[in-house]
Amino acid sequence: MSKKLDLRKLKADAESAVVDVKQESEERTDVIPREVTFSLSYDAPDGEVYQDDVLSIILDSDGRLTKTRVFNGLTRGMIAGSLPESEQLKLDALARVLTQLKDPPDWVIKWAGEDMELLSHINAALVEHETRYFRGNNRKGEGGALKPRVSVDCALFKTTGIAAP
Repeated sequence: MSKKLDLRKLKADAESAVVDVKQESEERTDVIPREVTFSLSYDAPDGEVYQDDVLSIILDSDGRLTKTRVFNGLTRGMIAGSLPESEQLKLDALARVLTQLKDPPDWVIKWAGEDMELLSHINAALVEHETRYFRGNNRKGEGGALKPRVSVDCALFKTTGIAAP
């Protein structure tokens, strides 16, 4: 006969295993907000100078799926892998602009699809926001060096003589 599960003990054990980040003595880097507004200015070929503040929002898992769907829509049925790498990168950047910017102005959508320089600058700002967001709140170790955020340790990798990923 199996032993009865003690739910109270299970909960207590789970609570005691939680690490309270606030109690750690290690210094952390500044936290980057999930939403960031930045100013964008563009001297367009039509002679207009467009200026707006745009809001970048770090994509959650649903947002990342939406970005993939937008990317697939931009290929218009072509197999993405059959496109030149530069075209794949352009479509990925455009999909990012369309999904990571919240309600971008019409001029951003129009010109980012046509002007690679504008698309590249906006994409670079969005990638930088994402990179800083996920690297933010790192712990600092000895000498102020940042500790790795992610670590994978597998005994199998050590015993097989195969280099770890």
